Amino acid sequence: MHTIKLQTVLLSILIALTSSSCEAPVQKDADITADVLLQKINNNDAPLILDVRTEDEFSRGHLPGAVNISHAEIFSRLSELPSNKSATVVLHCQAGPRAELAANVLREAGFSNLLILSGHYAEWSDRNLPLEQGVTR
Repeated sequence: MHTIKLQTVLLSILIALTSSSCEAPVQKDADITADVLLQKINNNDAPLILDVRTEDEFSRGHLPGAVNISHAEIFSRLSELPSNKSATVVLHCQAGPRAELAANVLREAGFSNLLILSGHYAEWSDRNLPLEQGVTR
């Protein structure tokens, strides 16, 4: 009986040690909905909206006031972003993966207030929310 209790305690300790990580948890960026962002845009209170799709995708349509820096160029163009690393930045791409890659780069560069647009550009355009066209940098 004593051996079973000892084995149970040791097994519990082993499980606790292997299930906890020594690394810091990966930060999950908060989401912002299209409705909330549209309200901020309409109230002239929008944060930086960073569209990380390609320039060609951006030129065919983008969120009002968005800035285009492709996810592939984000590291080399960090100087174009606000020097205030605590400024709010809303990121989006077509569906999600490129925005997550860009968010990782921005996080590593010290940006601390990143929001991901829920549904990304796909949902925004599917809902016929306002769009601009052309290329602006």
